Amino acid sequence: MDIIPSDLATYGKDAKSLLKELQSQNERMFMVTFLVLNTGRTEQELENNVFQAQSIAQKHNCNLRRLDFHVTHSGEGEGLLFFGNVILPFVDHFPKDLELYRILTTRLSEVAEAQKHE
Repeated sequence: MDIIPSDLATYGKDAKSLLKELQSQNERMFMVTFLVLNTGRTEQELENNVFQAQSIAQKHNCNLRRLDFHVTHSGEGEGLLFFGNVILPFVDHFPKDLELYRILTTRLSEVAEAQKHE
C-alpha cells in the first residue's frame, strides 16, 4: 500500500517533467550586451525616460548599467571623445578665413556665400 495518494503521485510526475523542461530552457539562455540611449528635452524628461527603460528591462529580467554623459549647450567643434573607458573633452575652433576651411566645409550656406564672392 502506497503512502502517497495517487493524484499526488501523478502531479509529482508532472512537476518533475515541468522542472526538467524549465532546466533545459535555461540552458538555451544567452547573454547580450547593447547600448540604450535615452534623451529628453529637459532633465526631468530624461530622468523619466531612464526610469521607464529601467522598468521595462527589470520586467524582462534584464540588468541595465547606467552611464551618465550629459553634453549640453556645446558649440561647433566642441564635444567629448570616447576611447575605451577614457572620456576627453575637446574644443577645436578651425579658423574660417583659411582656404583649407573653404575646401573642407560642408555647410551649404558658407559654400554658397564663398561662390558669390568669387
